[in-house]
Amino acid sequence: MKKLLTVGILAACSLTIAVAGNVRPSTRAYDISFPSITKVGKALLKAGRYTVKVDGNNAVFTEELTAKSVMMPVKVENTDKKFRSTRVEANKEGDTDVVKDIELGGSTMKLEFGDF
Repeated sequence: MKKLLTVGILAACSLTIAVAGNVRPSTRAYDISFPSITKVGKALLKAGRYTVKVDGNNAVFTEELTAKSVMMPVKVENTDKKFRSTRVEANKEGDTDVVKDIELGGSTMKLEFGDF
């Protein structure tokens, strides 16, 4: 009986460790502000404050005031060094800023946007 109980406990512990190893860590959110209408990927975002999270090959932008989210494909490049601050590189096309890439401060991730 003791041997059966020990085997059961070991099996339960092994299952717990296997499941815990497959849990994805929470995704960090990065704060970004756009001073005017901004095109990111194929989406037009109005001026305002946003949080951006990376979910695999997608970036999720959530507007702070409305909590409305937009998901778009992104190419994630991991660099050798962490970025000191979040930096947005954009070009002006008419009255609209078009985001080329975003370096996420405190991480090694650079998000590249385009027509994927």
